[in-house]
Amino acid sequence: MNEGKKKYPVKKYYAKYYQTHKKQRHEATTKYIHKIRNKAIECLGEKCSNPDCLVPGGCKDSRCLQIDHIYGNGNHDNRKSSAYYNQVMKSFKKGEKKYQLLCANCNWIKRCENKEYLKTIGVPLL
Repeated sequence: MNEGKKKYPVKKYYAKYYQTHKKQRHEATTKYIHKIRNKAIECLGEKCSNPDCLVPGGCKDSRCLQIDHIYGNGNHDNRKSSAYYNQVMKSFKKGEKKYQLLCANCNWIKRCENKEYLKTIGVPLL
């Protein structure tokens, strides 16, 4: 029937597709990760949860907000994937209090005060 067409095994077809559509895949993935990150931020209250935040009322700019592990044990999580943000939302829906939103300034201040280290390379923060 389709004798004139080459039949590629599925694996080879997808490998070729991924190679020829890198830019589109990257854009779609980035868009999806931003969407799911914004949902996670929404679940956590959409503002810095530090009562001593330098921004009156808590920073609400999503570009500055970071998801923080309250107990400082988040160095094993992959923070750049949609799976991480889904994990945050599932934890929130279960009622677990593992995560909070902090603005970048408050997050770094917390890391320094709690002597949280960059365990991947063994270098202490200030």
